Amino acid sequence: MARTMAQRLAARMYYYCAIADAGYSQPNRRRIYDLWGRTDPGAVAEGDCSMAALAAAQEAGLPTGAASYTGDMRAALEAEGWQVLPYALCGGDPDNLYTGDFLLKTGHVAVYLGENRLGEFWID
Repeated sequence: MARTMAQRLAARMYYYCAIADAGYSQPNRRRIYDLWGRTDPGAVAEGDCSMAALAAAQEAGLPTGAASYTGDMRAALEAEGWQVLPYALCGGDPDNLYTGDFLLKTGHVAVYLGENRLGEFWID
């Protein structure tokens, strides 16, 4: 069965976080694109939370517009047709989340991978 774009996004974020050897770096945040198309364990790259989430979305074929960091991500993704759900509607309950959802707050973003798992880059 073919994966949906959201499933591909989650799979790429899982790869970055659990299979590749990707570390956290704001100065080298665009190095996450070194993993584009790769699937080999231990592939080395660096990134931050926003670049990892955006690269995973782009690699899955989802439009991200001019989004480049958490501060402009909401407006840029909304302009591309992404829907924003206020926390009051979904809360932190995984039953209210879908695979591939971005969990965005001021200064940080994570990706819901499904099965009660998050993929995120955090200071290491």
